[in-house]
Amino acid sequence: MQMPYSPYWMMSLALCFSACNPMASQHKLTMAAETFNDAVRWQRFDAAVNFLPTEARGDFLRTFLTDKNALHLTHVAIQHIQIVPHSSPAAAVVLVLSEGYTLPSITTCNRVITQQWEYHHGRWEIISGAQDQANLCLKSAP
Repeated sequence: MQMPYSPYWMMSLALCFSACNPMASQHKLTMAAETFNDAVRWQRFDAAVNFLPTEARGDFLRTFLTDKNALHLTHVAIQHIQIVPHSSPAAAVVLVLSEGYTLPSITTCNRVITQQWEYHHGRWEIISGAQDQANLCLKSAP
């Protein structure tokens, strides 16, 4: 005799796979990091700010909107994503290659930027490194 599956059981199983499965979390992180960095690259700061904790959004916008036309990113690419094992909340390090120039110069500069991400309330948020691209071409930038 075959047992019928309850819709609640199936829903619980689906929730567990989406919440507990590291691959689902890795996929969400990859999508969040790509979306955030693409938004910064195209100066869509209103979209990028949604990936920051609420208390960090004002500083982020001030940093990028103070001289919006100065920095022009020509290329942004995720180089590496590493989820930190056994961290609570879930945490990750994302390495991003950023290339661009600061007007009036047309000489390009590039560097790898380290971003720290944490998983809160079902979504990944960038908690460190969000504004590093604004300083991409500064001589003192690491």
